[in-house]
Amino acid sequence: MLQPAPPQGKNQKSIPIQNWDHFFELSKTFDKVNKTYTSLVWMTLPEIVLKFFPTIYSDNALKNVWNWRVRTAFAESNTFTSEQEDNYYGRFTDFNNIVTFKNNFKQHGFKVLHPLHLHIMHKGNIMHPGGKRIELLKNIYKDPVPLVITDYTRQHRLGIAKYNFNPTLLHFTIEDYVKDTHNQYKMYKEVHAKDEILFNDYSYCAAYELNELRTFKCKKGKVTCNGEVLMYKDHKDWRLNIDD
Repeated sequence: MLQPAPPQGKNQKSIPIQNWDHFFELSKTFDKVNKTYTSLVWMTLPEIVLKFFPTIYSDNALKNVWNWRVRTAFAESNTFTSEQEDNYYGRFTDFNNIVTFKNNFKQHGFKVLHPLHLHIMHKGNIMHPGGKRIELLKNIYKDPVPLVITDYTRQHRLGIAKYNFNPTLLHFTIEDYVKDTHNQYKMYKEVHAKDEILFNDYSYCAAYELNELRTFKCKKGKVTCNGEVLMYKDHKDWRLNIDD
């Protein structure tokens, strides 16, 4: 993982977001209770990285982490399958995310279809959901994307831009939050998409969501899944092949 895992809370409550006005009221209530600022802005992925993640999602950091992932995933064998994997943050997650994104783009076109969510906490910034979209798409997806920001430090108040919320697909998910490294927070929230409704493939990190065996191979300068190229070697570095 490039960033810390999102907080682990309890007593989760999920509210379908009916429209922009409903989101505004939900955010206003959450902010009042938790002394946070909620914003919704449109930014490109490189702009998000430059402002909030200049180090961990830099080009050099991403290059190094993908070189490391390929090297370690196939260190003992040039092949592994989805049946072998049960580690939510292991090599299956790294490469199956590429497959899932490629399948989503085949279904809906090369589009980011729902908001990313940035959490600005005293211990640092966390992007969830949305970290994988930045990691995989930062250098190839050019259009501005919707970004929800929950600022626990109360340093960023950027307003709430217009967005067409779909209550079938987007939920305002709240859970009681135990504590941060340095601070006690009452609650944690995410704008969460119902991917199982939107996408045919929503496996991402979860091998148990698959209805097929996926075989990952590293051979002749290419990483493939069931024969489809996910990455290729360009001189000494591995490059993503996600928008092909």
